[in-house]
Amino acid sequence: MDTLGLLAECSITFAGFAAVLSALRGSQGPRGSFRAWTTVSQGLLTFVLSLIPLVLARTQLSEPDIWRIASGTGALAISVVWGSQVWIH
Repeated sequence: MDTLGLLAECSITFAGFAAVLSALRGSQGPRGSFRAWTTVSQGLLTFVLSLIPLVLARTQLSEPDIWRIASGTGALAISVVWGSQVWIH
């Protein structure tokens, strides 16, 4: 994948996050804010985690190593975000 194509996909993703956030911010109160924050944070986390294999593919690592690193990073990140959401809620 070329760099410009990747940047175009990234910009579309961030535009989607902005649309979701503006739609969810219509709900007032702490519950609406929490719902908007969790939706956007999960979407952003998914976006960042999907970039990890692409970045690691440019290194000299083998395919199994790339997926092990990406999966381990993903499991750790999801655990941290889930724990923070439980703590905030």
